Amino acid sequence: APPYELSFREGAAREATIRSAKEDKVWPFDIEIGDAKELFLVATQGGDDNLGDLVLWQKGVFHFADGSTKPWHVVTKMRGANSGLIYQWGRYNSGPAKLRADAFGATPPGAMKINVPKGAVRLVVEAAVDTERTSAASVQTLVLKEKPPGNKQRFFPGRMIFGGKSGGIGRGENNRELVRALQRANVPSANRTKAGLNAERNALAEWRHTEVKWIGGPWDHQELDRDDPDSPYFMTVKQVRKNAKPKDLEELAKLESRLVALAQVPHQKILHELAAKGIDAREGVIPPGTSSPHLEALRKQEILWESRVKTWFADVANLAWKRDVRESELESIVRLYGEARAAGLSFDTSVKQSLMAILVSPHFLYTQPLNEADHAGPLTDGELASRLSFLIWQSLPDAELLKTAEKKSLSGTEELKRQVRRMLEDGRSRALAEGFAAQAYGFAGFETYGKPDPELYPEFTPELRSAMLREVVSFHHHLFKGQAPLTDLIQADYTFANGELASHYSLAKRWGRNEWKRTSLPRDRGGLPGMALFLTKNSEPLRTSPVLRGTWLLEKFLGRELANPPAGIPAISQDEKDEQGRGVGEQLKAHRANATCAACHDKIDPLGIALERYDPIGRIRKSYRDGSPLVTKAETADGTELDGYTALKTYLSDRQDDVMAHFIRKFVGYSLGRAVEPGDHFLLQRLKKEFPKNDYRFPWLLEQVVLSPQFLNKNKRSKK
Repeated sequence: APPYELSFREGAAREATIRSAKEDKVWPFDIEIGDAKELFLVATQGGDDNLGDLVLWQKGVFHFADGSTKPWHVVTKMRGANSGLIYQWGRYNSGPAKLRADAFGATPPGAMKINVPKGAVRLVVEAAVDTERTSAASVQTLVLKEKPPGNKQRFFPGRMIFGGKSGGIGRGENNRELVRALQRANVPSANRTKAGLNAERNALAEWRHTEVKWIGGPWDHQELDRDDPDSPYFMTVKQVRKNAKPKDLEELAKLESRLVALAQVPHQKILHELAAKGIDAREGVIPPGTSSPHLEALRKQEILWESRVKTWFADVANLAWKRDVRESELESIVRLYGEARAAGLSFDTSVKQSLMAILVSPHFLYTQPLNEADHAGPLTDGELASRLSFLIWQSLPDAELLKTAEKKSLSGTEELKRQVRRMLEDGRSRALAEGFAAQAYGFAGFETYGKPDPELYPEFTPELRSAMLREVVSFHHHLFKGQAPLTDLIQADYTFANGELASHYSLAKRWGRNEWKRTSLPRDRGGLPGMALFLTKNSEPLRTSPVLRGTWLLEKFLGRELANPPAGIPAISQDEKDEQGRGVGEQLKAHRANATCAACHDKIDPLGIALERYDPIGRIRKSYRDGSPLVTKAETADGTELDGYTALKTYLSDRQDDVMAHFIRKFVGYSLGRAVEPGDHFLLQRLKKEFPKNDYRFPWLLEQVVLSPQFLNKNKRSKK
């Protein structure tokens, strides 16, 4: 948000408020907490009276820096903003009505406050009209970082929620046209803190018709609101531009220009010095030959800035391009800046021109250093730092990594090992777990997956889908930090789940949907193939798919290559039974009777059939939808009898070497940013041989890949 807000008259404010409001009974908030120690929950009437206005603050969840989440009613207390009295969760502040455990009810106008728990970085909460107890509500809600002073009614656009009452709307229609847009600027102390909250954070800030000293006033021509000076209307600049008229926007542009100048201390002092000489420079125009002590100091400062732009651009380009910028490249960047200055653009705008050139370069847009040489050779320490950082963190190197690279010591074996271990322990290494797992096991984009039929499987909600995804990522992150061997991809008897996923898995122990923890699993769960994400992703909308599940196990888990299906083969029915009443098992049996299909389906089908106990969204079931018994028994191509997931896990454990070899192959390719090549053969063979000796621990594997010549060198550019 900009360092100021704008004021509208209340009459016009009410009109703009109604115009921008939506008939929503719920308003969600997603607050970046920053450095706030407490948050204020404000609810006011919607421009009429408060008859029937009942507001619920509910479903609050704090997100913490370590990635954990906790319901707000577990970690904080609801207090009166003025009295400090503690109120009971699940109740109204003015009555005995019982609410959900994580809710608090309030009758506007009023403000409550909550203390921010240690380590919290984000609050997700919603304000809602209590539709069970009223059908006539019109309220405004806001989450603020500072206590809103005063008791005056304030209006703010886009923050109204309704429950059927039309009084606020009716009154707003009779207001006059917007008389003028801008009145003056307001810089509440909340904007001077290190981090603010949302763009509307000072919508209820106190207003007094006094000098705006904190932005360099006094202003000589401040106008009072003749209609209602005590009820101004605060809008963000974005909202002003949306609602104001062309004439108002011209005034806004002038005000912004003045505020930029006034907000800078040297400029304030220059204005006062020139005013003493009878020169009005508030519009930014200074006559040639004008001089003052602070003006000369500013000119010297700009000369100093001019002398440093090359160094600044070099620092930015080195970081953005993940290597040392060449002198010829730097000269081009500086030349672009010089051309902008020569064209009359300001210092700031000219700098931005060059920064944009840096950021649209392929050197920034590609994570791997561009291969511009016609010969192979070792990566520089700077390039190595970048490659390592983007592999493990999917982000730029941190200060320690850059400092080590500057000392030219990063490429040393022991130092490289130390950095790998350090970076894995850092929470940012979760990016490696998510990125690799999504690519290796084929679930990229699952956060928007919507294949299960919503009528048959309404339980597949966005929240459950998100929990499925988080389970897989958390499990991999656990393995990648070396806290368990990679053989747990098959054999694990535990997972990471919240209460919703635990319920989905029918676990005996239950806990809150916002609480994530490691939990033990029964024998019919455990390992990657038994996770709901893979069972769901490899199903059809109306039924499970033994073909998709078996194919996934063979190709993504065991690393076997399958031929493309031949053309002209009838597809399996989309529902659990075809027109002849045959189940999926019978249809697959007919496929295997066809010699053309049998070559692949003899390998695929038995593995998928062993997973038939899990429905299309990964729940355990006892029968098909029509009540017919499940088919979970099958015989593999090599004569192994499978009956359910427990037998399948044994089958996969017997082929553990294949699973690990495939994992190694996929990870080497992922780390190098390319497909595995014949030249990688000896590296792959060595890793496969030595991996069991190192207890199948991922940190060892990562170290070996990072220390390999393939990772430490750049390839020769291919010519086509």
